This record gives sequence, C-alpha cells and structure tokens, in this order.
Amino acid sequence: MHNNELYHYGIKGMKWGIRRTPAQLGHRPAKTTTSQRKSEMKKMSDTELRNRINRIQMEKQYMQLTAPEVNAGKKFVKDVLVNAAKQTATSYVSKYMNKGLEAVMKELNRK
Repeated sequence: MHNNELYHYGIKGMKWGIRRTPAQLGHRPAKTTTSQRKSEMKKMSDTELRNRINRIQMEKQYMQLTAPEVNAGKKFVKDVLVNAAKQTATSYVSKYMNKGLEAVMKELNRK
C-alpha cells in the first residue's frame, strides 16, 4: 500500500449516508412472540398452514435422521447422570417441603 492510494473495503455500490436494513444485510429477523405467531397463523389459508406444518415436520424428521449417533457407553452415562439428578432433586424437594409444612403446622397450632 502506497501513501497516496486509497483503499475501500465496503460494500460495492454502497453510497455515503445510506443505511441498509437488517434484511438487506442478511440478518435474521428477531424471534417472533406467541401473539405475533397467532396473528400470522390466523391470516394464513388452510393450504398455507398445512404447507407450513408439513415443512416444520419434515425439518424435524431431517434433523432426527441426520443427527450423529451416540455410542452406547456415552448414552448409558448420560442416562445414569440424568436419573441421579432427578432422584436428588426429588429428594431435596420433598425434604424441604416437609420442613415447610411442619413449620406451617406449628404456626397454626400456636394460634
């Protein structure tokens, strides 16, 4: 690069002071809320809705079919850890619920 040369690394055809929308830049739109999805759904015809549902189901099936297979050992360890976590959580919840109920009963007996 020479001192008297100007290099530009912008977008070809870009004009000064003109901003592009996120869609023009290729950004994904923000996630839609439940109310937005409901209003979009109500505007769809039966055929459009059916096509959308079919597309979503096909995408899910594709993801399931192309998901990498987990070896048996890894699956076993994951199952053991998940079950242990569930049992531990159940144990703590019931222990502290019992303590809470005992405290409430003591308070009621005092009155």
